Amino acid sequence: MPPLETIPFLRPLQGPLDAEIEAAERSWSEWLAMEDWMVGPRAPDVLQDSSSLNSRPRSARG
Repeated sequence: MPPLETIPFLRPLQGPLDAEIEAAERSWSEWLAMEDWMVGPRAPDVLQDSSSLNSRPRSARG
């Protein structure tokens, strides 16, 4: 690699609030049709359940 080139990297968020993460997910969802990239408590039910029969519609979430 030439000496003036660098390797880009991402730094983890420093103390993000849930509201900030949820706002980012909503804005990304405007152009990103699939939401399988969401993790943790915000993950779609179909990724958490072994069967889609057990999943709830997004509007039924609490």
